Amino acid sequence: MKANDGQANLILLDSAPQPEWNFAALMEAETGEKWNIWHIDSHFSDSAWKKKAKFFLFPLKVLRHRKEFGTILSYQQFYGLFFAFYSAIFHLKKHCHLIVTTFIYRPKQGWKGKLYAWFMRKAVNSPALDKIVCFSSSEPAYYQSIFGTDKFTYVPLGLGDLNRGGRIPQGEERFILAAGKSNRDYDFLVDALKDTPYQVRILSDAYNHPNPGSNIRIYHDVFGEKYYQMLSECCCVIVPLADARISAGQLVFLQAMMFGKPIITTESDTVRDYIESGKNGLIIPKQRDALRDAVRRLYEDEALYRSMAKEGRCRFLESYSVASMARRIGSIWRKLDEKKC
Repeated sequence: MKANDGQANLILLDSAPQPEWNFAALMEAETGEKWNIWHIDSHFSDSAWKKKAKFFLFPLKVLRHRKEFGTILSYQQFYGLFFAFYSAIFHLKKHCHLIVTTFIYRPKQGWKGKLYAWFMRKAVNSPALDKIVCFSSSEPAYYQSIFGTDKFTYVPLGLGDLNRGGRIPQGEERFILAAGKSNRDYDFLVDALKDTPYQVRILSDAYNHPNPGSNIRIYHDVFGEKYYQMLSECCCVIVPLADARISAGQLVFLQAMMFGKPIITTESDTVRDYIESGKNGLIIPKQRDALRDAVRRLYEDEALYRSMAKEGRCRFLESYSVASMARRIGSIWRKLDEKKC
C-alpha cells in the first residue's frame, strides 16, 4: 500500500494513477480539501487467488485507518464493498463517509451465487456505505429493485486524455478491435465474423475459443501502452454485450472516442448514455447479419467513418473528461458533507 502525505479524504485505487488521471487534484479544487490516494499494485500476471486475496486484505488495512479520513472514495468497487461488509459484520462505529464507484452486480448461479448475493446485500445495505455511483442512467432504478436501497446514483464516466495531440491515427494493417471482459459475448462476435474478410483482434485474458478462424486473433497479455497502441491503430471498436441489463463497456467506449474510433455495440439498457447511433457509433441488435452490415458500412462508407471518428473525439472532450466526472462526484460529496458523521 502506498499513500500520499497529508490527511483529509481518501481515494482507493487498484493501481498507481497515470499522470493524465488528475482526479485527486480536481477533487481538491472542487471540495477545497485534501484528497490522498492509496493503492496496491495489482499485476495482470497475478493468479486469480492472489487478486482475490487483495480484495479481502487491502480493505482491512483501510479499515484500521478509517478515523483519519472524512470521506473514502473507492474507485475499485470491491475495496469499498469489503470495507462496508467488514463494518457491518463487526458492528463498527461509523467514522467517515464512504462512496463506491464503478459498481457492477451480475447474479451468479449455484451456492457460490447465493453466497455472493448475500455478501453484496450485506455490503450495499451496510450503514458504513453512503453512496454508490453507477456509470449508466438506467442502473440506479435496476439496482434499487434488487437491493432495496436508494443509495445508487448516476454519474457519467470520465477519463484523462491520452490522445493529447487530438490525432486520429490508423495503422497500415486494417483491423477491428474488441477489448474488455466484463459482460462480453465474444462467442457472438466470433460466430458473426469468423472467416470473413475482416481482421479482428480480441483482447481479453478471460476468453478462449478453440477455433476462432484465420482472421481472428485472441490476445491474453495486451495491457497499458501496448493496448493503447493497438487502439490507436485499429479501424473501429466492437463491444458485444452479453446481458442487456448489466452496465458494461463504458470504459472501452470512452477510450475509443478518445482516439476517434467509431464504435459498434449491441443494444443494452446502458449504451445510449454514451453512444448515439449514427453519430459516434452504431447500436445494433445482437444478430450476425446486423453486425456484418455495420462493419461493412464503416469499411465502405468513408464519409460516415470520418464523421463518426470526429464526433466521437468531440464528445469525449466535451462530456466525458475526468474533470466533468470530478465536478459531479464533488457535488455528491458536498451533500454528504452536510451530514457530518
